[in-house]
Amino acid sequence: ALVPIFHGYRTAIDTRFAQDPALRRSLTARVWLALGLQVVGSAGMVVCTQYTFANNHDLHMLGSYVFFVGQGGAIAMSGFLCARIAGAAHIAPDAPFALLPHMSRLRKRAAQIVAGMAALYMVLFAIKGIELPVSEYTIYYIYTLQEILTISAFIVYLALFAPDIFAIGRSLQVQRVSPQAAGR
Repeated sequence: ALVPIFHGYRTAIDTRFAQDPALRRSLTARVWLALGLQVVGSAGMVVCTQYTFANNHDLHMLGSYVFFVGQGGAIAMSGFLCARIAGAAHIAPDAPFALLPHMSRLRKRAAQIVAGMAALYMVLFAIKGIELPVSEYTIYYIYTLQEILTISAFIVYLALFAPDIFAIGRSLQVQRVSPQAAGR
């Protein structure tokens, strides 16, 4: 799904910021950053799935750190880009292969929620070993529950691109059919 999402960002940026080449380059660089962070997050998840606490605790924890930092950073950058796309004046008509403006507005808000969840998870991670007036079991319970909720939020956020990918796919189908219909 990263390929159509990446191209959707690029097309939306090229379309909406056609009059401002410097901003267009800056936002495109951020798309590349988001893509790189997503790849880092995915690599961390692969490490987490290959190494468990039982066979290599340290590598599992490293994979977890890499996953949360990469995925959290990718979603934060995506939310920033969606905010810019959603807030842009519609100088040019929406391109058929661009991200949908209404979904960009939704993802902007969703990214803020996911970032908050990830921040809460990081706080819980940091305090889980500190002696608090709450039992250690309670902190670990909340921490592990928040981990599941945060990972689920990561997945839901990425699922919010489904309508855009569907629209991009329809545009591709129309583009393929149009030249054939014109030739008849």
